[in-house]
Amino acid sequence: MLRIRTTKDYIKFIVLSLSIALTLLVLVSCGTSNKSTTNSASKNASFPSSKNQLVDNASGQQKSEAANKVSDNKTTSKESHKIIQTGEINLETIHFDETISNIQNYVNSIGGYTESSSIQGKGITNNTSSRRHGSFTFKIPQNSFSEFPTNIEGYGTIIYQRSQGEDITEQYFDTEARLKSLKLQEERVLNILKKTDKLSDVIELEKHLSEIRYQIETLTGSLKKWDNLISFSTITLEVQEVAEIAKIAPEKSNGLKSRISYSFTSSVKQLGILLQGFIVLMSAILPFLVVLLIILLAVLYVRKKYINLKSNKVNNTNKNSKNND
Repeated sequence: MLRIRTTKDYIKFIVLSLSIALTLLVLVSCGTSNKSTTNSASKNASFPSSKNQLVDNASGQQKSEAANKVSDNKTTSKESHKIIQTGEINLETIHFDETISNIQNYVNSIGGYTESSSIQGKGITNNTSSRRHGSFTFKIPQNSFSEFPTNIEGYGTIIYQRSQGEDITEQYFDTEARLKSLKLQEERVLNILKKTDKLSDVIELEKHLSEIRYQIETLTGSLKKWDNLISFSTITLEVQEVAEIAKIAPEKSNGLKSRISYSFTSSVKQLGILLQGFIVLMSAILPFLVVLLIILLAVLYVRKKYINLKSNKVNNTNKNSKNND
């Protein structure tokens, strides 16, 4: 009875051992398979098998690197705002030439320049009372923008003033980040291009490199344009020549005396203007009056001579008839 039990135990031991050995064999096989798969995947990643993989790998790697490098710069740089400032000023002056000369000299002294200018006015043959008008576009340093109107007030009277700012901070730094990303992509493609001998891959990479460089040039041009607009603010100045600076009518709060004085002075002034206009008008028509007077005198003289001749003829006829009688 003991022998049979021992034999059964021996059989169980063998079966258990075989089961353990089989399990270990399966585990070892799976480990080897995973290792070979990992090595194969590593080889495929290191050596792209197609043209699209070459371009995609370059783009993917540069994007991850650019994201890490640009994120910090973008966060710190956004503390500085990028604002394009523009302004408009309308100014009246009695001394037109002197005012324009003084303003242009001031613009040059602060490091600015005249971008465009035009002047309109009466010509030599124009005898009307029209005055000259000038339009100017100035580019001045951004740090002189706010104080510009105050510094030109002494050259004339400002009758209109407007300023505005366009905030392009986010757009500027987004473009800057894209530019840095493209430069990293360009560098990555160049490195891959050096290691590639296959002609089709070289052609595809050079085509992709050309597209990258075109985008780099475009974004670089945009940033340079924005830098110039930010560094130099734009001011449009309109200068109008006037005969004199009009006084402002007093308000009711200034008292009756000042209002009467202003009204009387204004009336006398308007009367003087009317008299001047009448004198000018008479001076203009005087030559025509002289000619008309000469013609009238000539007509009267001829008429008188004609009447005298006719009268003499009648008298002579009467005398002859009396003599015949």
